[in-house]
Amino acid sequence: MQFRYSQCASLLVRPDNTVGRTLYERLGYRYAGPCRNEPGGPVCDLLVLRVPAENAF
Repeated sequence: MQFRYSQCASLLVRPDNTVGRTLYERLGYRYAGPCRNEPGGPVCDLLVLRVPAENAF
């Protein structure tokens, strides 16, 4: 079995959640674009954080 290690973390945040978005950006997350987690679901902002290779899991 071969494992693939992630080099980024991602999360979805509602566009109107400015407090949460500000916190995530201060933690290093960056906006990657709009995203729906299911067909017909609400459009959220996709945020990603690069994880250093030594910390990837």
